[in-house]
Amino acid sequence: LPSCSVKNSKAAIENGMIVTDTICSWVKKGFVSGPFSSPPLNNFRSNSILAVPQPGKVRICMNVSLPEGTSFNDNIAKHALEKMRMSSARKFGASILGCGKKSVMSKFDFVDAYKNIPAAIPDLRLQGFAWLGSFFTENNMTFGGKPSVQNFDIVGATMRELALSKCKIPPNLVHRQLDDVPLVAPEKTNWCQEFSEEYSKLCKAVNMELAPDCPNNDKAFTCQTWGKVLGINFRTTDLTWSLPDTKKQKTLAAIKNARESQSMSLKDIQKLMGRLNHVSQMAPFLNGFRHNLNDELKKATEKNPQKIQLSVFSQKDLNVWSAFLSDPNPWLPIPHPRTDPPLCYKKFVSDSAGFTRTSIWDGEIGCGIIGLNEEGDTMLAHQLFWPRDFIQNKKDGK
Repeated sequence: LPSCSVKNSKAAIENGMIVTDTICSWVKKGFVSGPFSSPPLNNFRSNSILAVPQPGKVRICMNVSLPEGTSFNDNIAKHALEKMRMSSARKFGASILGCGKKSVMSKFDFVDAYKNIPAAIPDLRLQGFAWLGSFFTENNMTFGGKPSVQNFDIVGATMRELALSKCKIPPNLVHRQLDDVPLVAPEKTNWCQEFSEEYSKLCKAVNMELAPDCPNNDKAFTCQTWGKVLGINFRTTDLTWSLPDTKKQKTLAAIKNARESQSMSLKDIQKLMGRLNHVSQMAPFLNGFRHNLNDELKKATEKNPQKIQLSVFSQKDLNVWSAFLSDPNPWLPIPHPRTDPPLCYKKFVSDSAGFTRTSIWDGEIGCGIIGLNEEGDTMLAHQLFWPRDFIQNKKDGK
């Protein structure tokens, strides 16, 4: 890749004080080298600084997807990257159901996750940026860089495996979503406490900082029966879940905007569907009310119009979503996981599906059912029938 100089984003300028403080803290921690009065490396790339507003904070990162066509991310061979396999709130809920009522949960979260992974020395020239007339270079993985996820996952997965090797907890109860490590264990075992202690000790030994326990059981917590995991509130005392209030209000506001707007842009539909998809993972019956909206998204993606008007059917589906999210009871039962058909099965045949009436019915009219096992032998035979007089009386309206 050649050298480049890309302007910083407007959001970064508007949040200039926060950007400056963040860069200073990065330099102090050794994540960033600088300031330099001139580009410190040959063929230096000065990338754009982004400021992304998030609940309670502003995340500062580099936009390594510019300039289009010749960016850092454009230069990555996608086929060479490892495919990530992560958990989800739905999978974690299934683990809670498996552990039963009053099961115990913990959740760990790394501080400055990607910044724990150093970049290759030849790549430092690719990770530069400029601020207040000075030049800097990131020494570690960047937030937004395509290789960052895979490179962090190598370390994150190794930490989990090392802790599991010293604990009795079954591996399927310890989940991972990048830098989040939630786990759950039955109440009558000490598995959760054992893993929590071992994992914390291991992270301290390799100097990977974990977020402290949060009083609201939000960012991180240890051995609790309630808390937020992967964006969903869980409560093991009664095996229920709820959507956090902030997410619920934002989803309802997006639905209201879609219902009241004459037309929507592709970006608006994508944001709306992202929120609905997050909810439907914990409420599977709502998947049936995504079909028309997905069709709208498909049309908007293929035709790429400036604006698209939602159909009457999509509007009706949004009414269902709105009613569900407006329910005064925020806690709902955790849905059981969907299972595949078994290899062995029982077969039941009724008369309407091919069961032949025989002489054992003595000429009476009715319905019957036969059950067959895997070998085709009769397992169950049941008949329900009425005399002909009864049938005739029904026909005559008596």
